[in-house]
Amino acid sequence: MKNMLIALIIILIYGTMVETYAMEHETNDTLPMSHIADAMEKQSLEMDEWKVMLKESFPSGELKLWKKQAEIALPDGEWTNTEDSTSKKFIRQNHHKDNGMSETFSIIVPKDASLSAEAIYTLDGVKWNADAEKFVSTTIQTKKSRIFSENVAIFSCMKTSIDGTIDDVLVYQNLEDLLNIETIEHISENDFTSISGYTELWEESIPLLDRPMNIQFGVREGLGTGTIITIGTPIITAEY
Repeated sequence: MKNMLIALIIILIYGTMVETYAMEHETNDTLPMSHIADAMEKQSLEMDEWKVMLKESFPSGELKLWKKQAEIALPDGEWTNTEDSTSKKFIRQNHHKDNGMSETFSIIVPKDASLSAEAIYTLDGVKWNADAEKFVSTTIQTKKSRIFSENVAIFSCMKTSIDGTIDDVLVYQNLEDLLNIETIEHISENDFTSISGYTELWEESIPLLDRPMNIQFGVREGLGTGTIITIGTPIITAEY
């Protein structure tokens, strides 16, 4: 009996250790957004909107399987189908009235059978705080492990706006220092700027100029609402 009790205690301790490890590592998918939010907060800038996206390619013949996966992911959603000259799109959405967040599962199937289809899950919102961070972390980890495979790509994006009293160049310089970003490419046009860089804080990256990049900083001016700053990892996936 004593040995069984000791064994039970060991199992409980081990189980707690495994659960703690999982909880610590399940935030990896939202760490970029959390880091960026913290860096922006230190500059007294608030997020206007944010989103996290899971994206994976699959053979068109697996459409029924992925539609079933989408129904599992968003059981309260409804399908909306659209079609154009190049593809068919199946969209399923679920809006959370309690926290203002929205979930969207999009399946894009090219009419060219030689091309791969895409499954895209997006979680977005307008408020970012501790509660939002916890909800996003748990939701993304659940969707990633239950719906997608190890081939899934993860993107995050946040937007903020500044007025003429704040210098967008200084905003990036502060972000560069706070996140230890190495700038790889800087493109400036008349009304927009795009800066691509790399930080060792996050593992995921994509190649740019034969080097890894995992953060992009975009600035758009003159839209009537001040200057809009968009930050994406590893690349901006929204218009800016």
